[in-house]
Amino acid sequence: MPEITGYSDHITPMVLLSLNTGMRQGELFSLAWESVDLSRKTITVLASHSQGNTTRVIPLKPEALAVLKTIKPEHAKGLVSVASDRRQIQQRQKSMGRNHQVSKGA
Repeated sequence: MPEITGYSDHITPMVLLSLNTGMRQGELFSLAWESVDLSRKTITVLASHSQGNTTRVIPLKPEALAVLKTIKPEHAKGLVSVASDRRQIQQRQKSMGRNHQVSKGA
């Protein structure tokens, strides 16, 4: 699987996307490159991955667009949040939760 490049870790891009799109954690971790349209500057969250069971289109702010352009592999397929195993996904989820708790207290 391709590694996320352009950042010193795998958490930063996901946190930046979350902050700039309002996407929920589950939506981020299930986001596929096929749902990202960089030319239209949108992300489509499918109903099957949405808490409200409705498909929605999210406009990309400049920072979110820059993050996606930075981490996009040459032949983008599969999930945006690339993890090599279940432990790595759980670690990201814990880190995202920790960052969320810190930002709520600020």
